[in-house]
Amino acid sequence: MINQLKFDEFLRSVAISKDSSYTMLLGAGCSITSDIQSANDCIWEWKKIIYKSNNPNVQDWIENYKDSKVQDVIQKWLDNQGSYISKGDADEYSFYAQKCFPIEENRRQYFQKICANKEPSAGYRTIPILLKQGMLDSIWTTNFDDLVNVACINGKAQGIDISLDTVDRINQRTQNRNELPIIKLHGDFKYGSLKNTTQELQNQDETLRNKLVDYLGGKDNIIKTE
Repeated sequence: MINQLKFDEFLRSVAISKDSSYTMLLGAGCSITSDIQSANDCIWEWKKIIYKSNNPNVQDWIENYKDSKVQDVIQKWLDNQGSYISKGDADEYSFYAQKCFPIEENRRQYFQKICANKEPSAGYRTIPILLKQGMLDSIWTTNFDDLVNVACINGKAQGIDISLDTVDRINQRTQNRNELPIIKLHGDFKYGSLKNTTQELQNQDETLRNKLVDYLGGKDNIIKTE
């Protein structure tokens, strides 16, 4: 059963259940407060890069791709080409990620660039505290960044990176209170393959899916998307 709680309701729930251990699922919006751009900003940057590479004489105003007027110019050009999906399409993220950078290694380099030298915000810094209190069991995230691990290092806890290439680390040994499994559902740009296009996500590693179901079964889960 999924309960959607307001923040004050969430605080009361955790307070009364402080002897419980939680698993946390983090979505893309969680990293915005750490100055990592949102999925929507990524889409517009990819559109800008495509536009700029096809219009090499464009002036510097194109760099302000978050401005609605600039977006209108870019989107009108894309629409006129007849080969790009419509604005607001559910597949925009995966479509433009692959359209902008068809080579997987280039997509990895892009995410490495936008995640570089970012520091965990206050929310991330609470993670090692919850871990040491026995309230946090694992982190499952769709994000590519390293904010959870950095927060663990700063908080003198041990983050255990688990991605598509290292799924056997899940439940591989007895976990102590200072260790936090960090399962990156879409991969990790530092070590292995990323999953960000529609085809790649459809081919998500079966072992990882099964581990997710088994690991989360019967546990208390916190899902944070923004």
